[in-house]
Amino acid sequence: MIQAGTSVKKITPPIGIDLTGYAGRPSSARCVKDDLYAKALVISDGNQMLSILSLDLLGLNALQVEHIRKIVTQQCDIPANSIMIACSHTHAAPATIMLRACGNPNTEYTEWLTKTAAQAIVEASQQLETAELFWTTAKSDLGQYRRGYVRKMPSEQGLPEETTVKVIVINRRSMPSVVIWNYPCHGTVMGCDNVCISAEWMGVASNTIEQSTDNIAIFLQGCCGDINPRERGGYDVVERVGRSVGKSIVHSLSSTENCGGDIASAMVSVKLPLLPAPSEEELYNIAQESRKKLDLELLKVNSCDKAVVDCIKGELEWIDAVRKAKQAGEIAESIDIEVQAFRLGESFIVGLPGEPFVEIGWQISQGCNKVITAGYVNGNIGYMPTAYAYEEGGYETNWAYRLYGLQMIGPESERLLVEAGRKALKECGCAFDN
Repeated sequence: MIQAGTSVKKITPPIGIDLTGYAGRPSSARCVKDDLYAKALVISDGNQMLSILSLDLLGLNALQVEHIRKIVTQQCDIPANSIMIACSHTHAAPATIMLRACGNPNTEYTEWLTKTAAQAIVEASQQLETAELFWTTAKSDLGQYRRGYVRKMPSEQGLPEETTVKVIVINRRSMPSVVIWNYPCHGTVMGCDNVCISAEWMGVASNTIEQSTDNIAIFLQGCCGDINPRERGGYDVVERVGRSVGKSIVHSLSSTENCGGDIASAMVSVKLPLLPAPSEEELYNIAQESRKKLDLELLKVNSCDKAVVDCIKGELEWIDAVRKAKQAGEIAESIDIEVQAFRLGESFIVGLPGEPFVEIGWQISQGCNKVITAGYVNGNIGYMPTAYAYEEGGYETNWAYRLYGLQMIGPESERLLVEAGRKALKECGCAFDN
């Protein structure tokens, strides 16, 4: 027998805070289109407790995750390695992590945020009630590949476009049921011209579920590093596509299957290799080229592209940071991360701390039924591409790391992430059929 408890906290920041996810914003936040939430779920089988915390944010860093876990473990009996902290990756949220050119985090807000998020978990642990686990799936064609081509199986590089929305339902005796849902698609219906706070299409979908069923909807973003929304536009498009996904999930709730059983958790540590930092000569050449581009852009007095200017300035900041790290002997050869897995009855959840490509999530789950693979879990180190993507090049492999940190993870990371994800699933009791 399992028990489940929930707690929901509003985490909408004040107007005037910097938004993140895009360079080139016209201003800081001017309005709120819909509120942001921290939603906590705690599950117990009498012997152990697990917690899932879902936040309507672009991402958190490892230190923020550690802080939330520390507060929780001081107040209740949930081990730190049994706390999964996931972000929805909305690009209409406040800046919470260092992301060059994409807004500056507000320390007062982030400190309040981590305390509020932790309190949600603590409160959920105090409201446990007998529950049953169920599984179902829905359909959506919202996501599409964003790297210039559509891959079709069988092929060396890819898999079919992901249309499956995976859903775990936790029915409680008298309190609202919980709908955990997962789908891989960036929270980028709105672009860099948006200056309003929003949980994006994922928030609208969750609101649709909650308003239609009186349940609590908890979103776990999928492995969407190379997946964007098929439709882009203003908040009217956000509402339309979000409602479509939400309605599909609501419809699926009429055909669930029981997946009851025990719970378990596993944490696998992984050391991902980092590509070497550029040489001083390479940094000098990059800086010279960047400054030329910046000067040319600034000459366009009436048509200057702020996003271009912001990105170039961010790149110059990265160059300075790399130089300082070299002088201090802080250039690393690898980065340590954690891959986490939960078993909820016959269903499983695997979380990766970055922006994994959809193929990585697919490879992790192959041969194991009822698996949710989630990105942006327990931190965000940046993009996690497939090895093949390094040969193709592009923003995710060649440039985005300059906004996130200092160095890019290497192409061997795909294999290491897949192995770690599958190992974590096995430790949770997943019996692969291949």
